Amino acid sequence: MIVRVGGDEFVCVFPGGTVPMVSERFAAISAELMALPKRVSISVGLAQPEGNETAADLVVRADAALLHGRAQRQ
Repeated sequence: MIVRVGGDEFVCVFPGGTVPMVSERFAAISAELMALPKRVSISVGLAQPEGNETAADLVVRADAALLHGRAQRQ
């Protein structure tokens, strides 16, 4: 499931997916986008549910992972 949450931000839900599995999938998508004549890039933040956290908590952690990943690239 993919839901647009605003602007160019989306939340993707992968039932039964693990962070490593989904990371590999997005890496493949990113490589295909970069191979296009007009290069397109994506930034991804991943999080897997832990304990009794809410969906909002999960999105906050994924967003933090996204920002951390962007900072690492600079």
